[in-house]
Amino acid sequence: MGAVDLATLDRAALVELEAQRLWRPAGLAERKFRAQGLGGPDRCGGHSDWNRPVGFLHELRASSLCNPRNLKGGHMYLRHESLIGDQLWSEMRNLAPERIRPAKSMLLRQGDPGTQVILISSGSTLVTLAGANGERTLLAVRGAGELLGELAVLDAQPRSASVIAAEPCRVHLIPAPDFLAFVHKHDLTIPLLRHAIARVREAEVVRLEMATAPVPVRLAAALGRLVQAASRRGAETVVRLTQTELSQLIGASRNGVGSAIRPWRERGWLGTEAGGGLVIRDMQAIQADVLA
Repeated sequence: MGAVDLATLDRAALVELEAQRLWRPAGLAERKFRAQGLGGPDRCGGHSDWNRPVGFLHELRASSLCNPRNLKGGHMYLRHESLIGDQLWSEMRNLAPERIRPAKSMLLRQGDPGTQVILISSGSTLVTLAGANGERTLLAVRGAGELLGELAVLDAQPRSASVIAAEPCRVHLIPAPDFLAFVHKHDLTIPLLRHAIARVREAEVVRLEMATAPVPVRLAAALGRLVQAASRRGAETVVRLTQTELSQLIGASRNGVGSAIRPWRERGWLGTEAGGGLVIRDMQAIQADVLA
C-alpha cells in the first residue's frame, strides 16, 4: 500500500489540505477558491470571505486569546485514539513494540522523509517549526492518544515540523508501510486527513498568539497546553523546560519570560526546579491573571 493519491479526495478537502500543508498562509488555496467563486476556509473552522477587512485578524486574536478553552490547551479536535476507537487503537499500538524516549529527545525532524508514524502511549511532546535562522516556534503540544508524523506518511512529503519530547515518553514507532496497510484495511484515510486539517488550524491559532499577544499571554497559553498534555496531572505539574527554552518556543526574550513568571511565583502559582524546570501549582489562576 503506497501513499495516498490526493487526487482521489473531494475538491474541498484537497484545497483545504493543500492550503494548510506547510503551516503557511493559504495563498494557493485563496487563488483556487476565488477562481471557483467560493469563500476561503476560516482559520477557526467554517468559511469566510477572503476580502474581509484587516479587523478580522483582531477578531481572531480575540477569539483565540480571550477564550479560556484555548488558553487551557483545549483541543479543537478529538485525539486520534478517540477518533478511531479503542479497538483499532489497540490494534495499531500492536504494530510496533513500545519504546521509551527521554525528555528533550528529538522524535521527528522537520524536512525528514516520512518513514514512520509515532503513536504516543504516555508523555507529552512539543510540535515546533524551525525558521530560516534556526529559531523555533511552538505550534502545538501533543500527548497520549495521539499520532505524530502521519501526514508525511499519508502524502509522501517531507515532514513539515519537528517533534520534541517535553517529558519522558512511551511511544510505538510504526513503519510507514505497516501504517499505510492498516489505514487502507480500515478505511481511515479520509478521517485521518480531516483530523490533520483540524490540527493545522489549531497550529495557526497558536502561531497568531505567538505573533501578536503579550509575553504573559503567550507564556500562559504555552504552559496551559503543556499542563493539559502532561502524563501526570495532580496538585502540581512539572514542565521540564528551562526559561531559555520556553522563551525560544514562544518567541520572547529570556528576560521577558522571567518577568512574566516573577509575579506568578510570588503568588505561589508556580515554582522553579533546580534543573531549570517549572512546577505549575495553579494554572487556572495564571490563566485568569492574563485574561484580567
